[in-house]
Amino acid sequence: MEGLAAAGASRTHITKREWLRISGTPDAVVSQIRAYDRLGVNYLIACFPVGHEKTSLRLFADEVMPALA
Repeated sequence: MEGLAAAGASRTHITKREWLRISGTPDAVVSQIRAYDRLGVNYLIACFPVGHEKTSLRLFADEVMPALA
């Protein structure tokens, strides 16, 4: 994700390598989502790791979503 937001309006697409994954601590995930927002991305599809879905979804709902509200 580094450099994507800096490219701003000069970018018209995101490569597969760039969009493949958002992961990390809640703060890191918030930062990555904000970078996509600055690029004009207006929706994301979330998938959580098999076997950890409930924990990951709760962490996302409790810490990431409020930071983006």
